[in-house]
Amino acid sequence: MPFGETHVVDERRSFVTEAQRSLRSFSGLCQRYGISRPTGYKWIQRLEREGPPVSYDRPQHPPAPRPRPQAPQTRPAVVSRRLCKREVGPRRG
Repeated sequence: MPFGETHVVDERRSFVTEAQRSLRSFSGLCQRYGISRPTGYKWIQRLEREGPPVSYDRPQHPPAPRPRPQAPQTRPAVVSRRLCKREVGPRRG
């Protein structure tokens, strides 16, 4: 008999549905799924906040800030200022 294959998405979904039904204590449910209680609470809060696609992984870090676009007339002024002040800052080779 082959082992049943489970996916993280399915496991999270079943955890959330079991937690909503409250068939067990929350700490026992977290222990059964092998997660910490803060992680379980995070998944429940995410479901309440964002809706059903709670089961997908999120990036660990915030998105990188993108440089703000400059007005076309600002660029020449910045470049000329940098060229005039070459002695300020680290030594350039």
